[in-house]
Amino acid sequence: MRSLKKTLGLGLLVSLIAIVLLQWWLVSFTFREITENYVTSRLQGDVDMLLSAITFDQDGQALIELKQQTYFDDKPFSGHYYHIEIGDQILRSATLWDQDLNVEAITMGQRRQQRLAGPLNQELLVLSEGFRKQDHAISISVAEDISALQAEIADFQTRYLIFSGILLLMLLAFQYLLMRQTLAPLHGIQHDMKKLARGEIRAVRESAPSEILPLVREVNRLLMLLNQRVERSRRMVGNLAHALKTPLSVLRQVGHSDRLDDQPALRKQILEQTDAMHQRLERELNRARLAGNNSSGARFNPDTDLPPLTAMLEQIYAERGVKIVLHQNYEGSWAAEREDMLELIGNLVDNACKWARSRIEVTVTANPSMQLTVADDGPGCPPDSRAMLDQRGQRIDEQTDGHGLGLAIARDIVDHYNGQLEFSESELGGLYVSVSLPVNSTASDNIADD
Repeated sequence: MRSLKKTLGLGLLVSLIAIVLLQWWLVSFTFREITENYVTSRLQGDVDMLLSAITFDQDGQALIELKQQTYFDDKPFSGHYYHIEIGDQILRSATLWDQDLNVEAITMGQRRQQRLAGPLNQELLVLSEGFRKQDHAISISVAEDISALQAEIADFQTRYLIFSGILLLMLLAFQYLLMRQTLAPLHGIQHDMKKLARGEIRAVRESAPSEILPLVREVNRLLMLLNQRVERSRRMVGNLAHALKTPLSVLRQVGHSDRLDDQPALRKQILEQTDAMHQRLERELNRARLAGNNSSGARFNPDTDLPPLTAMLEQIYAERGVKIVLHQNYEGSWAAEREDMLELIGNLVDNACKWARSRIEVTVTANPSMQLTVADDGPGCPPDSRAMLDQRGQRIDEQTDGHGLGLAIARDIVDHYNGQLEFSESELGGLYVSVSLPVNSTASDNIADD
């Protein structure tokens, strides 16, 4: 998804560059037009002066009688020239020396402005006009070297472009600071969303711009409703499981009573159904016991969550003297919900406690994928029976208490996170359970099938 800051910054950059270049071109064009119009007005004065200075003798030959010295009398190639055609007669300024202007004669009433290359590669601005005086057609062209003027215009454009560039940088810096200050609340909301995903907070701060404040408030409202419903559902499930446990125990006692000795089929049916109901109740009670009073969405933190869990299981199996050794080597927190990880590890360690003689080793690592291993010093499991360990309701040894649900629950959670669950023989002699969860895997990637 595109960044709002980058999108606004890029749009602003392109807009400012376009505006600066456009105003640079407009100012340069206007400055050039003003200067050229000034030169043209001066050339127009020269044309009028030359027209008034033209006279004709008795033979009809044209003469130019200037009343005062002008720049047309300067040294050769001074940059000011004229070229007059009257019939077959051509009059040129002395400044042209032995050169000529390559201009075409025009008729009366015509006017033409053009640029030509003059002597010494001068850039000339030429103004030509056609007249009729004393029944003689006259074409007058005057020219001025604008090379120096063009150089000054180019220098002005360069300096103005540098100034525009500096102004552009200042505007961008000001706009960056303004955008940073304006979008600061959004960074705070983004930080809160990350903390919310880790379960560190339960609501997003509402110090947001008015445009997105309704969205933030709606998110907080939905989070509150979600947490309330999850807590309510959890309490209801726990209460229901506890409420059904007593009548279910009565039904099991009835199934084992002597009154059904003459009805073995009925006894079998009652015991099968009560066992199935008991397994489901035990599973839900186990989930509630391991999850505790934690809010939905809280992230799993091995530092604070594992020691109480192992201590509780050691206390449960204190009569057998089982010791749980915890090894941890990881950086940061796991991208998984606390409730799921407690249920996963709790079931694996609880299963190990049922079989272990005296020692269980739990290892937690994250390098980079999340790894969990549980090893015990119990009798272990034959290789040909390990494939059935995580099947729901499957028990390899009927002499041990349980309903065959613990490893099945672990399998459900591992599959939920697109991970892997494997069984092998541990160095302690018992069962070795290995769990691998992908980096940044979350339960939101899948839909639970509970």
